[in-house]
Amino acid sequence: NYLEDLYEIIDRVIEEYVMEKEYKEFIKLLKYFVNIQESKIELINIVVDKRGEYHFFDEYNKLINNEYIRGLIADLVDNNLNNDDMLVSALITIAPKKIVFHFVGNVKNTEIIETIKNIFDGRVYMCNNCKICNMNRGIREE
Repeated sequence: NYLEDLYEIIDRVIEEYVMEKEYKEFIKLLKYFVNIQESKIELINIVVDKRGEYHFFDEYNKLINNEYIRGLIADLVDNNLNNDDMLVSALITIAPKKIVFHFVGNVKNTEIIETIKNIFDGRVYMCNNCKICNMNRGIREE
């Protein structure tokens, strides 16, 4: 029994190691792709409402509706996107020079923030009290 348990543990550790290695390679590939393409927008503000949904604003604080974002990525993926998939796909597609998250505490899947930080190395910022935050308190409360 002891050896069986030991082999099980070793198998799990190896599996986790391989998954982590594949994840890092995938992130590296996405990072490369983002870095070689031209930015389609200078700055994107992402306001996360209480339901965990993302609202996109440009550098002029104008709402970029989700239909527009979906249109940008329609050629890359099918229509079965969840919010996190749409977010990552949209960001990779438009490759903004700067990404600012507002009300990041409302993000349901916190791992997605780390993934985005890894892909957009040095371009991701968190905000919790700025002009955009104050303008969008209503979105936060929805």
